[in-house]
Amino acid sequence: MVPSQPQRFKNRLHVLQLCIPVMVVFTFQNVIGPVPNRVKLSFVHNSNLSYADAMPTYCGANFPNSLSQEGFANVEICSFMDTFDKDEFIWVPAISYDEGLEKIKQGKTAGLIEFPQNYAIHLKNRLTFREFADNKTIFGSTISVRLDEADRMLALWMRQTIFDRYLVYVGNILASCSLPSDLSRSPIHSRAIYGSTETFDYFVFVQPACLVLIMFTVALAIPALLVEDKMLGLVDRDFVAGVHLWHHLTSTFATQNLIILIQIGVVLGIMHGLYGMVIKGSWVTVVALMYVTAFTGMSVGFLVGAFCDRLMENILIILGMITSMIFTTGIYWPLIMSTWWFRQVANFIPMTLMVDAMRSICSRGSGMTNPSVALGFLSGCCWISVSLLVTICAGRWRYK
Repeated sequence: MVPSQPQRFKNRLHVLQLCIPVMVVFTFQNVIGPVPNRVKLSFVHNSNLSYADAMPTYCGANFPNSLSQEGFANVEICSFMDTFDKDEFIWVPAISYDEGLEKIKQGKTAGLIEFPQNYAIHLKNRLTFREFADNKTIFGSTISVRLDEADRMLALWMRQTIFDRYLVYVGNILASCSLPSDLSRSPIHSRAIYGSTETFDYFVFVQPACLVLIMFTVALAIPALLVEDKMLGLVDRDFVAGVHLWHHLTSTFATQNLIILIQIGVVLGIMHGLYGMVIKGSWVTVVALMYVTAFTGMSVGFLVGAFCDRLMENILIILGMITSMIFTTGIYWPLIMSTWWFRQVANFIPMTLMVDAMRSICSRGSGMTNPSVALGFLSGCCWISVSLLVTICAGRWRYK
């Protein structure tokens, strides 16, 4: 027996329900998570030698392993270059500062680093004379860095990486002179209570929100089946036969239980098992919140479908909701950085409080007694209740 068109649509939808979460997780982890590597950076050394000839000339045959224990032996340019990991940057030689700047403007490199002429000599003098060094010595021992700030995340990483490597470089110089080389000591000690202080641990902030986003958006599309049935006249025929809207709602929620549990298992299995996502709180609470999130998405989807008679209308409204909620619920950017009045409005958007609750569970280890977690569950239950109530009322009004 050949399945009907609605049945084929439903079969494809069930397959997509399991495939889309996997695709989203793999895309998210491989696009947002990794640290940048092999970034092109112009290198200006202001000498008459080419880059290939300059390194052996300045550093000897041991470059790139040219670290020495002799006094002032590690002030050369190569000693600084030696502190970078092999795949962090691709060094693009430039004859002058202007040429390096032109490469940035042409999009060939992401920035430039310039060493003044006779840099090593000036740096030795600066370390020797210290506060008595003249302006020529100070300027001659200053490394200039220019970055393409259009890509803020990449520029932030490059600036932090260059600064960290410079501290290592200066520490090596001081160590060769038998001086204290630990430059990381500061009168202000900053340590993370939750999360991490690393620049590119940003994806730890996004991971819990990604769980909520996946469960909500995939479930949001399920009620589109009801809209298609409405277009084909099946809903009207069911009503004549005594099947009401609440029967459709009950059957959909009942049949989707197993698929939702499989989705939760697949998503958590990949993010925790394969990518090592840290969940400090209770796994039961995480699963329960994901379950509530999925049912919230379905309920909101039914609410939208109750007022749509065409499948295209339903799809466009759902796409608009997903697009707006990605930017307004704190998934990729903390809401504390938005205006005060918008934060108050955002709390009434379906995913906002659930995202905050999931973040508290995974990153802070919070439980049900935590206000943010409790509000997340309460928000989901309220949206389920209100959406189903309005949907049923709309259905009764349609067939009164």
